[in-house]
Amino acid sequence: DDVDEYKNYGVTSDQEDKWTVEYISHWISQLSVDDLKAVRLLSRIRAEESLPELFRMALIGDSFARLTFANAICHIADGQKTSPAMRELAKQKAIFLWQSLLDNPIELTDKHRIEIANNLESQAKVRKNIKNIDNIQQTPTPEEDIVASAKFGLAKAKK
Repeated sequence: DDVDEYKNYGVTSDQEDKWTVEYISHWISQLSVDDLKAVRLLSRIRAEESLPELFRMALIGDSFARLTFANAICHIADGQKTSPAMRELAKQKAIFLWQSLLDNPIELTDKHRIEIANNLESQAKVRKNIKNIDNIQQTPTPEEDIVASAKFGLAKAKK
């Protein structure tokens, strides 16, 4: 078992905390509106420390980047470590970002348009394999997917 093996190394909780800070700091330094890997990793580990930088960067990307940042901000803010004040601020930032996607034309870089199209194509293949072939819905465009995702985020945040 990996946990038992890890315990054999005798790593202290102080060392784990140090490594966590280093890991989060590294990925904050890698944040980009073009390559969204860092945003996704910070979201996955609910790195509350990254929220101020996510707030700052969320306003400068294309529509896909803004959507990804909004989703990450909301997800991180739902973490147990997040203070009520930060949770509310993050929720308002995410709502602002999602609403801006609905209020403005969708703008996508070529790289993000291809990434979304590839994801949508993969999802369509999965749906085709699990549903009646006669009942397949048309695959949305990348722009339609952004709008639908923003609407979903807004509806979830307003509950």
